[in-house]
Amino acid sequence: MRYGLQTGVIPSAGRYGLATDEWLLPQALRQAGYKTAIVGKWHLGHFDQKYWPNQRGFDYAYGPLIGEIDHFTHSSHGVTDWYRNNKPVKEPGYDTQLFGADAVRVIDTHDKSAPLFLYLAFTAPHTPYQAPQDYLDRYKNIADPLRRAYAAQVTCMDDEVGKVVAALEKRGMRDNTLIIFASDNGGTRSNMFVGEAAVKGDLPPYNGPYRDGKGTV
Repeated sequence: MRYGLQTGVIPSAGRYGLATDEWLLPQALRQAGYKTAIVGKWHLGHFDQKYWPNQRGFDYAYGPLIGEIDHFTHSSHGVTDWYRNNKPVKEPGYDTQLFGADAVRVIDTHDKSAPLFLYLAFTAPHTPYQAPQDYLDRYKNIADPLRRAYAAQVTCMDDEVGKVVAALEKRGMRDNTLIIFASDNGGTRSNMFVGEAAVKGDLPPYNGPYRDGKGTV
């Protein structure tokens, strides 16, 4: 709130980031003996490496530095935005599934002698509304292509969350793990807050009885 990021995220052209003298959760947990990992979007500064997650308390970091990317090409405005531990990575795949697989890998290879803080930040169901064909095929009954893609995005994310929980079970970590699942905002109902990608047609998120969505209270 002090930095104004509650009303406007750092855009792709932004040359600023969260102040480096702020003490962040991963820094505090690492000091307390945790192994720390972020899988997914960062979104607190990308212009200068001093703002990147490996420099802000994360032992391991994988994913984009900007919040909105093409889910298949991992690019923003034609520039690939995909990193592992400060190094650019080019790899094929749908980002939601890559995040889930990498989170499982973090759990599978974790040394259980130390506690683990895993921050898993999916890009789904952010714009652009895209999903693998097999997930789109599950919603052939939805006529609106944007709504169909949105539903497919959410379902794919649900499946990946399930794989993460299953990995914790497999390693015997589930009973000693606190899982917090949260959305960063309500569904987007205004084109003013849809992001940098142009979206034509009615926006697909639905917020039930609430009068609005992302970008408002």
